Amino acid sequence: MSYRNPDINLKVRIFQIPPHQSITKTLPSPPAKEGEVTGIRGERIGGNVTATFPNGIVLLETGLFQSNDDLIREIKEKVSFCCEKVLSILPVAEEDMLVKEESLLIPVKGRKMYTQRNSHLYVDYSLEIQPLLIQDEEVLSRIRFSAKYKETEEDEKKLLDQTFGLKYSRTLLVGFPTNENHRRGTVYWLALSFEN
Repeated sequence: MSYRNPDINLKVRIFQIPPHQSITKTLPSPPAKEGEVTGIRGERIGGNVTATFPNGIVLLETGLFQSNDDLIREIKEKVSFCCEKVLSILPVAEEDMLVKEESLLIPVKGRKMYTQRNSHLYVDYSLEIQPLLIQDEEVLSRIRFSAKYKETEEDEKKLLDQTFGLKYSRTLLVGFPTNENHRRGTVYWLALSFEN
């Protein structure tokens, strides 16, 4: 596959890990005694799944053209989380950004709000990617990501402002926490890959 097309498409997938997660498992009811009515018993397990996430940026590289399920599996295999049995990594959004080699025409911004019924999951984000240098096998890019993760917040919080080398032949996974209230809080992951 040739990557020398002067215009290349950068695909960015955004994932979110809410800090507090749990599941309820049903348990078999004990045998009823005569005249008793039995009901459904349940057990709730969970906790702060991001508590052990590193206090900083985590970088993982994987092959190109991975599905969301493959990327989520890669994150779960390589990074330790609390309460792994209840851990959900949620796809939030996908962005396609055109990188023009001749002029490095960016920054490109994307903004979406994602809400999920019966959940406190809320994401209003701003993503800015600025290519700085295009080399034979990678694009050196500055990536900025800000988010409001509560409807009541007025201002976005800048969560990422770093420069990375994005290889044409790999998918780069970038994970980072929101660090809320002296805890890791919500964790975001960006999956960045080029498509010809």
